[in-house]
Amino acid sequence: MRIDGPKFIGNALCLDFVNTLTWRGTRWPHDYLRSYGDLVDWSRRGGLLDEAEAGELHKRAAKDRRRGDVVLGAARELREAIHGLTASVARGKGHASGDMAVLNRVLAKAPRRRGLAKGEAGFVWKLSERPRTLDVMLFPIAESAGETLIAAESARLKSCASPECGWVFLDTTRGNRRRWCDMADCGNRVKARRHYLKAHALPEKRR
Repeated sequence: MRIDGPKFIGNALCLDFVNTLTWRGTRWPHDYLRSYGDLVDWSRRGGLLDEAEAGELHKRAAKDRRRGDVVLGAARELREAIHGLTASVARGKGHASGDMAVLNRVLAKAPRRRGLAKGEAGFVWKLSERPRTLDVMLFPIAESAGETLIAAESARLKSCASPECGWVFLDTTRGNRRRWCDMADCGNRVKARRHYLKAHALPEKRR
């Protein structure tokens, strides 16, 4: 099943992956990765898989649903570990050692790189041997997280200013003034709420 969201606004592969869970600060978070098929479809949209590779993974997962569920669980665990690490940098706080351990476990299994190649969405790492396991998409995501954490300036790695959202992103604006995951979404929503509260504020009682 193809998923229509979420938006790719993180300016880094790993951050877009983190943002497949939205409304983290509410009691009703929404997970875009509800099945292994969703994970494959997101990876296709993100340029990690071409159409043929995505189709093959869909077929293989249909024959081994248990393994697909295991990979989905591992993907969600990796997503939360990356969120913990990047959000801690964005907020200037220390990270949990468990998050680093999860990321390092995936990195330890990642195949060796051999060089660069031109992919559908730009340049990609060419692997010494293309793995054919159902968790193939987790390796470039983990590597993106490592590269982002090493290279990112703390002032550029941010969380959306809406406490309900929870999305993270690299601020690439010239003045480093980006506050929202997307002005059209959280930015306008918060502005509309402030306007409503101001317009409906109770008048002060006369003394």
